Amino acid sequence: MKILELDKIGGGVPRLQEEAEFFTRSIDGKLFMGNGNAIDDIYDVYGLPEELELFTKLVNRWDSMAIDNLPDYMKICYLALLNFVNEMAYDVMRDHGLFVLPYLVEEWANLCGSYLVEARWFSNKYSPSLREYLENARTSIGSPAALAHASMLLGSPIAQSSLMDCLKHGSDNQLIYWSSLITRLSDDLGTYTAESERGDMTKSIQCYMIEKGASEKESKEHIKGLINQAWKELNRENSKCSLPKPLVNMSLNMARTAQCIFQFGDGIGTSTGVTRDRLTSLIVEPIPVKEP
Repeated sequence: MKILELDKIGGGVPRLQEEAEFFTRSIDGKLFMGNGNAIDDIYDVYGLPEELELFTKLVNRWDSMAIDNLPDYMKICYLALLNFVNEMAYDVMRDHGLFVLPYLVEEWANLCGSYLVEARWFSNKYSPSLREYLENARTSIGSPAALAHASMLLGSPIAQSSLMDCLKHGSDNQLIYWSSLITRLSDDLGTYTAESERGDMTKSIQCYMIEKGASEKESKEHIKGLINQAWKELNRENSKCSLPKPLVNMSLNMARTAQCIFQFGDGIGTSTGVTRDRLTSLIVEPIPVKEP
């Protein structure tokens, strides 16, 4: 069931776009999510601090000849990442005449860099302030990278100049920022109970509790308030944004899907509950049709 759940959260990016088939139908969308999940697990679970430092350095270096410097379990993941991104850049060059490899590499370097920051915090038992946490977490949630990759394959609906401008300044784009923030905070609310029981890295709720001396209930209400405010900002940006409509809608749908997935708990990390029931009803169970 987890495969279906991952497909659902990915499908929220272009769900309302006939132009965009990146996550729901393309192999590239599945490979992006697969690579992202595998690398996330390396930083969260498997990697030693010195190994993670090296892996991050080599992602920035982007050189397959450096693979021998990595421990064996990281080699296949690193090579798979390079192959996926290089092939995607080739496809975009072939189909649309755009050289996007530097921007794709930058997105992965930013994503792995944000993972490394969280790994350092966890290793050093450091609790960041809520502001410090969110500044990094809006990248580590993966939304900016996901939207950048999806935009590459939209093709004709997006003018070349608009696409390149988005790729160059994507991390500073307010529409992507607020969408990523909603996704991050929704994830934190949904996964808080299970992750706190496992002793995972401090998330936004714990950051606020420690920083302000607040109770768990007060902290959750504060995070919900931040989500409400972020939606106001996202809607405001939507009304004045100059980006092509497919990119705008993908940003909106990313935030919508995150709230749906994590509305009743962790809709990704578990195979029980409301998310499973919704997917079963949507995909597995037949729709009854009354005979006339």
